[in-house]
Amino acid sequence: MCKWENKEQQWELCATILTPLHSLANAFAYWQGTAADQAYQTYFDDMAGAMEHIQKIAGDKADQINIVTGETGWPTDGGSDYQAAKAGTKNAEKFWKTGICGMLDWGVDLFYFEAFDESWKPDTKGDNGQMKDEKHWGLFTADRKVKFDTSCPE
Repeated sequence: MCKWENKEQQWELCATILTPLHSLANAFAYWQGTAADQAYQTYFDDMAGAMEHIQKIAGDKADQINIVTGETGWPTDGGSDYQAAKAGTKNAEKFWKTGICGMLDWGVDLFYFEAFDESWKPDTKGDNGQMKDEKHWGLFTADRKVKFDTSCPE
């Protein structure tokens, strides 16, 4: 774990201790209200912006940093809609095929939110005061059945 006295020491100390350093950036086109057919563009823009910012801060240590998507995903059937982002298994598959497969093709590692549906999760209240479902974000159902084809196009 990296500790520093001030922000100027942050990258120097961390890069010395943890080489290569892994930096995780979350990127949810869904929570930005982006429609599924455009979500990959928002996701790529977010990650490119995060990479640029992290590399700028890292300076000459930038080549030692492995930038990873910490979380991204799309809710499947049963999930809540958010603005133009519509929950649904077909939309989750579309985001997978364009966004996830595209990011992997770009050479960026990622963590998909989430592996399995979590039916035990309560609804959560968003910044707008509306209750939203977060039970249906898994690639697999709670009983471990895959929801859609997770292969990437050639």
